[in-house]
Amino acid sequence: METEQIIEDTDLIFLDESVDMDIPDNDLLPFCGDGFTDANEQCDEGLNNGVAGSYCSDQCVNLGEQQHPAIADTGRTDDFEITTPIAGETVVTDLVTNLMWQQMTSNSSSLWQGAFDYCENLTYAGFNDWHLPTPHEISSLVDYGISHSALYEPISSSMGWDNGNLLSALVYLPTINDDYNLNTWFFQLYNSRVFPSWGGGLDDTAICVRRLAETYPLAVRYEEQAGSDSKIVVKDNRTNLYWTKEDFGPADFDTAQTICADLNYGDYDDWEAPSVVDLLSLIDYSHYDPASTFPGISSNVFWTNLTDSYHTNYQWYVDMMSGTLDYQPTENYFVRCVRR
Repeated sequence: METEQIIEDTDLIFLDESVDMDIPDNDLLPFCGDGFTDANEQCDEGLNNGVAGSYCSDQCVNLGEQQHPAIADTGRTDDFEITTPIAGETVVTDLVTNLMWQQMTSNSSSLWQGAFDYCENLTYAGFNDWHLPTPHEISSLVDYGISHSALYEPISSSMGWDNGNLLSALVYLPTINDDYNLNTWFFQLYNSRVFPSWGGGLDDTAICVRRLAETYPLAVRYEEQAGSDSKIVVKDNRTNLYWTKEDFGPADFDTAQTICADLNYGDYDDWEAPSVVDLLSLIDYSHYDPASTFPGISSNVFWTNLTDSYHTNYQWYVDMMSGTLDYQPTENYFVRCVRR
């Protein structure tokens, strides 16, 4: 049986999904199950105080990390299946990410707590295990290849408007202990940017998600391998993407694209600058400065490969200090190259 709850720890409030599984016999780990995220724990539900386990990572999933495989920046329309389990209650299932979405949003805008409660208490299409999505889950709905970016048609057709924000389940780390200025991550509908913002506003709303597949924590997320040139290539076992451990720059946008295209590194010569969703996959919203557990990553700003199709002099980037996704006219930023 799955249970969902809000977990508060010293790093992050996040929607946590437990997985029913046997706890292996090993040395007693006294921090496991005490309700606080200690030592090397990913999370701690506080349900099994003192029970042995691998720092609770065999029981918890860190939803600050991306949990789905690599996806394309654009052209994913055929990945979605529309069904109506109950008359008038249509859902959209993403066959790649294994996420089921409402094909509607909450009836009214609300602050974050109202949006969270709406999804947690929702019974829709015969299901009652809906959640407010994470930034990674919301970003998986975006088609970055069309003008000004937008949600894919099976989702966007239900909204009827192109402004406002979609609220996410995650709280922005630097404000975690500030009740007055608590910020939550949100998705800006009219331009697909991902930002932290205070508590939700008048135009903010919720779209709810179900997670159809149990996700188990990876024993090793990032694996390093050395080439004959002694350069280190890092494989992401979540997405099966390969990354240069080194970053390059700072450089302007066009130069960053050329650096990767011309790169011979770690015995490979098929490197490219990352897409928006590639680079976002490295973000772990349960971390800050840097907002990633990628080995040795800096808190610099990194280029993607995308020029915005609406503001054609703007290019997309990810700030690895905070995890923010944004675009602006070209500056000198860093680039980390990727291969598939």
